[in-house]
Amino acid sequence: MTTIDRPWQDAVLAVLGLFLPVACAGCGAPDRALCSACRNALAAEPRRVRLVAGVRLDAAFEYARLVRTVLLELKLRGRVDLARPLGTRFGALVRTALAEAPPGTVLLRVPPSRRGARRRGFDPVVLLLARGGVRR
Repeated sequence: MTTIDRPWQDAVLAVLGLFLPVACAGCGAPDRALCSACRNALAAEPRRVRLVAGVRLDAAFEYARLVRTVLLELKLRGRVDLARPLGTRFGALVRTALAEAPPGTVLLRVPPSRRGARRRGFDPVVLLLARGGVRR
């Protein structure tokens, strides 16, 4: 369902924008964390799959262009409103990997530095997993 199907959503976001202004992280359009054009562009970004020392490494996105901008906004500027668009694909990738993994597989992550965690006030990986529907 698009926002055209829900005109009330545009009205609510416009009113909220008066009190809590937000701009699209991709193009700067008002009233959206990520406008529909940038959201569609993000969805069209390719995944990254490569072999390193015979081990397959899958990434939800290629780290470039819009993906890089959105991730930096999330991590450096605390734009947690951008976590869902990124987390959706990230969560799907993790769920698929776990479903294909042998029983007893453990998922490990590299924790943020203490300094980075203190500065941000959140763990980006945990946030992206939660927004992607992956729970402990």
